[in-house]
Amino acid sequence: MQTLKNQRGMSFFSAMGIIFMVGFFIVIAAKLIPVYMEDMRLVKSIETMHLGSGNDSKEEFLAQVQRRLRVEFGEAMPLDPSKHMKVELKNGESYLITNYEVRDHIFYNVDAVVSFSHTQKIN
Repeated sequence: MQTLKNQRGMSFFSAMGIIFMVGFFIVIAAKLIPVYMEDMRLVKSIETMHLGSGNDSKEEFLAQVQRRLRVEFGEAMPLDPSKHMKVELKNGESYLITNYEVRDHIFYNVDAVVSFSHTQKIN
């Protein structure tokens, strides 16, 4: 039986394993936090928009949203509004539904796919 004096501390391999795990989670966070920040920026941009006058057709409304997002995001727009946004009528009220996913390269052949879905009531 070993005494406590011989059993103190962690081994080299245990320390390397912990350093590896911490590094892995730092890489994941560094890659995914900007994706979530961009989504929050998109949601905030849509919320601050005066959504529709009530007389716009769905196509006109989506074109208005697309113009606003192009001004807000420029070329770095995270989604294509014509593909990932739609206007639906539920219970007599109009809603802007946004569904999209972001694929981000992590390292080597590992990618992360993050899906976002938001529903915004149109006035």
